[in-house]
Amino acid sequence: AFLAAEDALLEAAQVAVPRSLLVEKARAQYGALVQRAMSEGDAQQREEAKGMLSWVSFESYLATEEVAIKRAIALSFGVQAVAQSEEIAVDSQAVQDNMDMFALEHFRRTAEQLDKDDAAFRERFEAEYVRELVLRLIVDRAQVEWVEPSSWREEGLAS
Repeated sequence: AFLAAEDALLEAAQVAVPRSLLVEKARAQYGALVQRAMSEGDAQQREEAKGMLSWVSFESYLATEEVAIKRAIALSFGVQAVAQSEEIAVDSQAVQDNMDMFALEHFRRTAEQLDKDDAAFRERFEAEYVRELVLRLIVDRAQVEWVEPSSWREEGLAS
Protein backbone atom coordinates (compact mmCIF):
# COMPACT_ATOMS: atom_id res chain seq x y z
CA ALA A 1 0.00 0.00 0.00
CA PHE A 2 2.89 2.37 0.77
CA LEU A 3 4.38 1.86 -2.69
CA ALA A 4 1.07 2.87 -4.29
CA ALA A 5 0.89 5.87 -1.95
CA GLU A 6 4.45 6.84 -2.90
CA ASP A 7 3.58 6.59 -6.60
CA ALA A 8 0.47 8.72 -6.09
CA LEU A 9 2.42 11.31 -4.12
CA LEU A 10 5.13 11.49 -6.79
CA GLU A 11 2.52 11.86 -9.52
CA ALA A 12 0.68 14.59 -7.63
CA ALA A 13 3.80 16.48 -6.54
CA GLN A 14 5.64 16.48 -9.91
CA VAL A 15 8.92 17.48 -8.24
CA ALA A 16 11.74 18.56 -10.55
CA VAL A 17 14.99 17.37 -8.97
CA PRO A 18 17.93 19.69 -9.74
CA ARG A 19 20.89 17.91 -11.34
CA SER A 20 23.27 19.38 -8.75
CA LEU A 21 21.23 17.87 -5.90
CA LEU A 22 21.10 14.52 -7.68
CA VAL A 23 24.89 14.47 -8.18
CA GLU A 24 25.53 15.57 -4.58
CA LYS A 25 23.31 12.80 -3.19
CA ALA A 26 24.94 10.25 -5.50
CA ARG A 27 28.41 11.40 -4.40
CA ALA A 28 27.48 10.97 -0.75
CA GLN A 29 26.06 7.48 -1.36
CA TYR A 30 28.99 6.44 -3.54
CA GLY A 31 31.48 7.78 -1.01
CA ALA A 32 29.81 5.79 1.76
CA LEU A 33 29.84 2.68 -0.43
CA VAL A 34 33.56 3.02 -1.15
CA GLN A 35 34.37 3.87 2.45
CA ARG A 36 32.47 0.82 3.71
CA ALA A 37 34.31 -1.42 1.25
CA MET A 38 37.65 0.06 2.34
CA SER A 39 36.99 -0.31 6.06
CA GLU A 40 35.04 -3.57 6.26
CA GLY A 41 36.49 -5.57 3.38
CA ASP A 42 39.40 -7.95 3.24
CA ALA A 43 42.61 -7.08 1.35
CA GLN A 44 41.14 -7.99 -2.05
CA GLN A 45 37.96 -5.99 -1.44
CA ARG A 46 40.02 -2.98 -0.34
CA GLU A 47 42.02 -3.19 -3.58
CA GLU A 48 38.80 -3.36 -5.59
CA ALA A 49 37.49 -0.36 -3.63
CA LYS A 50 40.61 1.62 -4.61
CA GLY A 51 39.71 0.92 -8.22
CA MET A 52 36.35 2.56 -7.57
CA LEU A 53 38.06 5.87 -6.82
CA SER A 54 37.73 7.32 -10.30
CA TRP A 55 35.36 9.67 -12.07
CA VAL A 56 34.50 6.95 -14.60
CA SER A 57 33.45 4.57 -11.80
CA PHE A 58 31.35 7.28 -10.19
CA GLU A 59 29.64 8.14 -13.48
CA SER A 60 28.85 4.46 -13.98
CA TYR A 61 27.35 4.33 -10.48
CA LEU A 62 25.35 7.49 -11.18
CA ALA A 63 24.00 6.10 -14.44
CA THR A 64 22.88 2.94 -12.64
CA GLU A 65 21.35 4.63 -9.59
CA GLU A 66 20.05 7.90 -11.06
CA VAL A 67 16.39 6.89 -11.28
CA ALA A 68 16.32 5.52 -7.71
CA ILE A 69 18.09 8.59 -6.31
CA LYS A 70 15.75 10.98 -8.15
CA ARG A 71 12.76 9.06 -6.82
CA ALA A 72 14.07 9.21 -3.25
CA ILE A 73 14.74 12.95 -3.43
CA ALA A 74 11.39 13.75 -5.04
CA LEU A 75 9.60 11.57 -2.51
CA SER A 76 11.41 13.35 0.32
CA PHE A 77 10.21 16.73 -1.00
CA GLY A 78 6.67 15.40 -1.41
CA VAL A 79 6.58 13.92 2.09
CA GLN A 80 7.87 17.18 3.57
CA ALA A 81 5.24 19.20 1.67
CA VAL A 82 2.41 16.97 2.92
CA ALA A 83 3.78 17.01 6.47
CA GLN A 84 3.85 20.81 6.43
CA SER A 85 0.46 21.29 4.79
CA GLU A 86 -1.18 18.78 7.16
CA GLU A 87 0.73 20.24 10.12
CA ILE A 88 2.03 16.84 11.13
CA ALA A 89 4.01 17.25 14.32
CA VAL A 90 6.53 14.64 15.34
CA ASP A 91 5.96 13.25 18.80
CA SER A 92 9.50 12.93 20.17
CA GLN A 93 8.43 10.31 22.72
CA ALA A 94 6.81 8.18 20.01
CA VAL A 95 9.97 8.46 17.90
CA GLN A 96 12.10 7.45 20.88
CA ASP A 97 9.85 4.49 21.70
CA ASN A 98 9.91 3.29 18.09
CA MET A 99 13.68 3.75 17.92
CA ASP A 100 14.13 1.71 21.09
CA MET A 101 11.96 -1.09 19.68
CA PHE A 102 13.83 -0.96 16.37
CA ALA A 103 17.22 -1.12 18.11
CA LEU A 104 16.09 -4.02 20.27
CA GLU A 105 14.79 -5.97 17.27
CA HIS A 106 17.96 -5.19 15.31
CA PHE A 107 20.10 -6.46 18.20
CA ARG A 108 17.99 -9.61 18.47
CA ARG A 109 18.44 -10.34 14.74
CA THR A 110 22.09 -9.34 14.30
CA ALA A 111 23.65 -9.08 17.80
CA GLU A 112 24.80 -5.62 16.69
CA GLN A 113 24.21 -2.72 19.07
CA LEU A 114 22.97 0.43 17.33
CA ASP A 115 24.25 3.82 18.45
CA LYS A 116 20.95 5.56 19.16
CA ASP A 117 22.83 8.70 20.22
CA ASP A 118 24.37 9.11 16.76
CA ALA A 119 22.86 12.29 15.32
CA ALA A 120 22.83 10.96 11.75
CA PHE A 121 21.07 7.75 12.83
CA ARG A 122 18.47 9.71 14.80
CA GLU A 123 17.86 12.06 11.87
CA ARG A 124 17.40 9.17 9.41
CA PHE A 125 15.13 7.35 11.84
CA GLU A 126 12.96 10.43 12.42
CA ALA A 127 12.76 11.06 8.66
CA GLU A 128 11.59 7.48 8.11
CA TYR A 129 9.07 7.91 10.93
CA VAL A 130 7.63 11.06 9.29
CA ARG A 131 7.61 9.30 5.90
CA GLU A 132 5.53 6.48 7.35
CA LEU A 133 3.14 8.93 9.05
CA VAL A 134 2.57 10.77 5.77
CA LEU A 135 2.15 7.59 3.73
CA ARG A 136 -0.28 6.21 6.32
CA LEU A 137 -2.26 9.46 6.06
CA ILE A 138 -2.34 9.15 2.25
CA VAL A 139 -3.45 5.51 2.41
CA ASP A 140 -6.14 6.33 4.99
CA ARG A 141 -7.55 9.12 2.81
CA ALA A 142 -7.23 7.31 -0.51
CA GLN A 143 -10.31 6.90 -2.63
CA VAL A 144 -10.36 3.30 -3.77
CA GLU A 145 -12.30 1.98 -6.71
CA TRP A 146 -12.97 -1.73 -6.30
CA VAL A 147 -12.83 -3.73 -9.49
CA GLU A 148 -14.13 -7.26 -9.98
CA PRO A 149 -11.33 -9.73 -10.79
CA SER A 150 -13.25 -10.89 -13.86
CA SER A 151 -12.92 -7.38 -15.35
CA TRP A 152 -9.09 -7.62 -15.01
CA ARG A 153 -9.05 -10.44 -17.50
CA GLU A 154 -11.47 -8.64 -19.80
CA GLU A 155 -9.41 -5.44 -19.79
CA GLY A 156 -6.05 -7.21 -19.95
CA LEU A 157 -5.02 -6.02 -16.48
CA ALA A 158 -4.25 -9.49 -15.13
CA SER A 159 -0.62 -10.47 -15.17
